Amino acid sequence: MIYQSYLLQIVPQTDLIIGTKEGWGNEQTTLDHIPGRVLRGAIGERIFRQNAALHDRIFDGQNEPIFGHAYPGQKGPIFPLPLTARTCKRFSGFWQEENRTRRQEAQHGITDHLIADFVYELVSDPQFPQRSEIAPELGRSWSEKGWFPANRSHQYCEICDDEDMTPIDRGGYYAWQNGITPIRDSFAVGRTTHSGINRARGVSEDRVLFSEEHLASPDQGSGWYFFGWLHIPQHKVSDLEPYLNDIYAIGRGRSRGLGQIQISTSAQPRNYPDLSRRVKDFNAYIRLAIRHYQKHEPRLPAQIGGQFFSLTLNGPAVLNDAGHIHRTPSTQMLGLPEGTRLIRSWARMSDVGGWDNGAGLPRPTNLAVTTGAVYLYYAPESANITELWETLGRLEIEGIGTHRELGYGQLTVCAPIHAYQQRY
Repeated sequence: MIYQSYLLQIVPQTDLIIGTKEGWGNEQTTLDHIPGRVLRGAIGERIFRQNAALHDRIFDGQNEPIFGHAYPGQKGPIFPLPLTARTCKRFSGFWQEENRTRRQEAQHGITDHLIADFVYELVSDPQFPQRSEIAPELGRSWSEKGWFPANRSHQYCEICDDEDMTPIDRGGYYAWQNGITPIRDSFAVGRTTHSGINRARGVSEDRVLFSEEHLASPDQGSGWYFFGWLHIPQHKVSDLEPYLNDIYAIGRGRSRGLGQIQISTSAQPRNYPDLSRRVKDFNAYIRLAIRHYQKHEPRLPAQIGGQFFSLTLNGPAVLNDAGHIHRTPSTQMLGLPEGTRLIRSWARMSDVGGWDNGAGLPRPTNLAVTTGAVYLYYAPESANITELWETLGRLEIEGIGTHRELGYGQLTVCAPIHAYQQRY
């Protein structure tokens, strides 16, 4: 299937309340991004009201348009931080230019540890999966020079020296603008309290006393938007394209004038590395990390054949295979060439759901792999490389798992943040 890809730029016109982020008690919270299913619902509802036959032709259940999640930033594309990202346990957050003093109480930066963790475990652990296949010279024995350090040096903050680097616990995003650009801010989150008074009793009426979060609409010219990918099958482009530049209403509070957004197509970044360049850079940094350990392990070859590649989720993924929910996608599920192996995974699970405006009912809740999950694969030299490139290109557009038309399962192959080992 051939797709036409668009980078959507979404400008809030009013405050937004986007479900569903789990609240507590009488607190109603909002997401900090726009899920693909929300964009699909808004555009689909407009088309259905104007032309039901056109709606049925576009959303026919076969090769439907794929709406990715839209994340906040000033220039696209925007990506969520992967689960392999680490930050200082004590002074967490993106690096600040003014933070030049040892132990200064500011953010100490964020780094990605996928390659560092993988290479350390490959070289130091005789029981590491697929070790004999990736580096047969190492076999299943310990290093001839003795034990490796029990603690990995890259697990400690370079500024604090003794503070651990821990996973990011609150999410976060980065952009690609001639390189990786951290996103340190986002839309302001406001909170309002609603109450209703019972005229007879003179007290708050039941079920109408609650607090509500909202994303504040940016000031004119502030330069803050949401960016998300849309992939349309080529034979449906002429039907859907006229609806990609218009004003829509999303989220809660629409009867009160909230949720107004302007959707338009944005120019795709010309300097964003293509698939082959990202895979090449990814493997180059793996080879660089391997050379670092050759002084500890003389048997380690300078060159490892085959191709390594990673899949990083840009949104939740429902990996449902024959009625069974999985945390990691198998090579058969992805359609990867024979001989390809899953080497390592960083993944967590959570519940996902939503609201179906067309049916006026909540969507079924699914158990999904969380946004930012990372999977590392290895294709040996014997694998069909032509088939591998075709499959990776397809996965990057179509995604993985079920409910992909709602934005689930979108991913990036060899996300740039994995390859460029520096502090952000």
